[in-house]
Amino acid sequence: MNRKIEVLAPAGSYESMRAAFNAGADAVYIGGRQFGARAYADNTTDDELLSAIDYAHLHGKQLYLTVNTLIKDREMEELYRWMKPLYEAGLDAAIVQDMGVFKLFRAEFPDLDLHASTQMTVTGPDGARLLKELGAVRVVPARELTVAELKEIYDATGMEVEAFIHGALCYGYSGQCLLSSLIGGRSGNRGRCAQACRLPFTAWKENTVINRKDEPYLISLKDLCGLDMLPAMLDAGVYSLKIEGRMKSPQYTAGVSSIYRKYVDRYLEVGTEGYFVDDADRHILKDLFDRGGTTDGYLRGKTGRQMLTLKEKPDRKMVNEALFRQIEADYLGEAKPIPVSGTAVLITGSPACLTITKEDGTTATVEGAVVEPALKQPISKDTVEKQLRKTGGSGYQWTDLDIITDDSGFLPVQELNRLRRDGFQQMTDELLSGFRRSVKGIDHRKKIVISDDPSSERAESIDGKTEYVPQIMIYLEDPKLLRPLLEQGLAEGYYLALETFGRKPDMLTQSVKQIRDFGKNVYLSVPAVFQQNARNYMLSLEKQIKALSPDGLLVRTLDSLSFCKTYFPDMKLIAESSVYTYNQPAKAMVRSLGVSRQVLPVELNFRELECLSTDSDELIAYGRLPVMYSANCIRKTTTGCSKTPEIIWLKDRKNKRFPVKNHCSVCFNTIYNSSPLCLLDCYEDVQRLKPGYLRLMFTTETEAEAKTMVQAYHDVFIRRRTTSVEPEDFTRGHYRRGIE
Repeated sequence: MNRKIEVLAPAGSYESMRAAFNAGADAVYIGGRQFGARAYADNTTDDELLSAIDYAHLHGKQLYLTVNTLIKDREMEELYRWMKPLYEAGLDAAIVQDMGVFKLFRAEFPDLDLHASTQMTVTGPDGARLLKELGAVRVVPARELTVAELKEIYDATGMEVEAFIHGALCYGYSGQCLLSSLIGGRSGNRGRCAQACRLPFTAWKENTVINRKDEPYLISLKDLCGLDMLPAMLDAGVYSLKIEGRMKSPQYTAGVSSIYRKYVDRYLEVGTEGYFVDDADRHILKDLFDRGGTTDGYLRGKTGRQMLTLKEKPDRKMVNEALFRQIEADYLGEAKPIPVSGTAVLITGSPACLTITKEDGTTATVEGAVVEPALKQPISKDTVEKQLRKTGGSGYQWTDLDIITDDSGFLPVQELNRLRRDGFQQMTDELLSGFRRSVKGIDHRKKIVISDDPSSERAESIDGKTEYVPQIMIYLEDPKLLRPLLEQGLAEGYYLALETFGRKPDMLTQSVKQIRDFGKNVYLSVPAVFQQNARNYMLSLEKQIKALSPDGLLVRTLDSLSFCKTYFPDMKLIAESSVYTYNQPAKAMVRSLGVSRQVLPVELNFRELECLSTDSDELIAYGRLPVMYSANCIRKTTTGCSKTPEIIWLKDRKNKRFPVKNHCSVCFNTIYNSSPLCLLDCYEDVQRLKPGYLRLMFTTETEAEAKTMVQAYHDVFIRRRTTSVEPEDFTRGHYRRGIE
């Protein structure tokens, strides 16, 4: 089979990179000391990164840099300065999450390939197509996709599709998880995830525990092992098979890479029909790392208990020391030398000449000192060959070396050594010259322009002071709350969550009519996870939504944004905070996609939001923030699938209770924060931001609780009165503390 397939390995260090290449990986993804999603890995220094780029290219490999975190405005200049020498050295690609970084790299580093990180939560062809139009050459879809969904992305876009084949799985969709951030201040969006999903929980329905006592690891997934699914993935058009594990050892990286190299080669040799997996190799992978069993993940489209660790992993485990010693011997030693052939010509009266040729045809020729007539003993071919073959430390190894002399000349040994060194250096320069770039037409002293979004004008009162009067928006998931809040009459607009209001067509139509009858604005919230079932769900509602003609649609990912632009081109789009805009370039980029209003990020503090907020933006001011969306279902794991939406509570070791909803209409779970966000005592901070809209989110509240909070926010932010109302247990989120 004549097809190029990439085995892509993780490299948490320079040593891991070299081990991966020695073990057969075609490319590695690696991070620096900053801007990567593994802040606690043994990441490479800047000098090591430059050396790693050259090392990869000298050995015919590729190196991708992880710049897959969200970047704050103040970091954009530093990011540019950091990237410039790496770009000039020939960095093959950057893996990117932040739309502002995407915008910056496209403008300043035009020849750099951009890969859309799995942190972008691309779940279908809509998001992939949009990113391709923006300039991405590769997409790394969410790990929750099936083989059929991966094929759909490839067929629709023709992009390089990079899919995870082995390693750790997150319980929540990558890029949409705030669990570690909100409960511990360590944001996965900034590379500092504390892996709170690996901790024990108990599941409660009302006052009853519904999980078994010996199964507390309800949101800890087993590791992915895709050996059996490899042919199906490659047949579906996947180009790059990605191994997870930048936090793991070089031995792990090398061992896993060698196994997947073996099976990619087997697939290329015998095809899908002749493909098989040796049990011994499964055991090797298990010996390299075992979290309590393996799973083929979501690739077959099945979810459930079989994917979860559930039980406590035994503390003691026998280590296969012989395996690790063998891996060290095979892959962790010196780099494999580059094979070359050469011809040395030593003719009396002419400069010594050495020509070196690599298998791919790359040639380097150098001249040395003039060969003098021998006064005593002429230099022999054996002596010349002996000196030139001393390649130790050069990174090269002779396959053939021809020596041509006239048997009458003499050249000192040190000149032969210099000729060899100069020849290898010239070969290195030749091999790397095609990768070097220059940043042209850029004033490197300039300040990075962080915004091309015109500033908004704010209304001024008669006395010249800014008068700040926001509109209160209400987000609803429970249809029973709609009429009581409408009758209260204090909000200007309503978001209706389509995963609940759209389950019954009459319910959606009647709800929109009620809101219109009260003279209020109505917006429809597109499902937070926009995988194939949600896409089909939206298509089933397409005619009804168009007929209802809402004032706008709330989109939560690039997939739903792209979908709504296509199917509802005349409708106003509001980008949820999960369409991340942590910096002005990101905000401008999202605005250029047709968004008219943006919801401010929930991980930035008030000071950081000041340079982002305008009177066309929206601030989430109350409610339980979603900390995780999952394709797995707590209800299904504990008591089985009921196909009925309900609320289950997860209790952690500190007795914090997290409500969980199963959205059966689109088949995903939402885990909400244990405490609601409340900014009633933050009037002055909010007044400095002056967002045009304040959102109150009601997810688990009773009618009385919801009405009380609406009244309190109206009193404080509209009537400018104080209030003694506050939830019994609440948080200000990151608006005061922020994230690193």
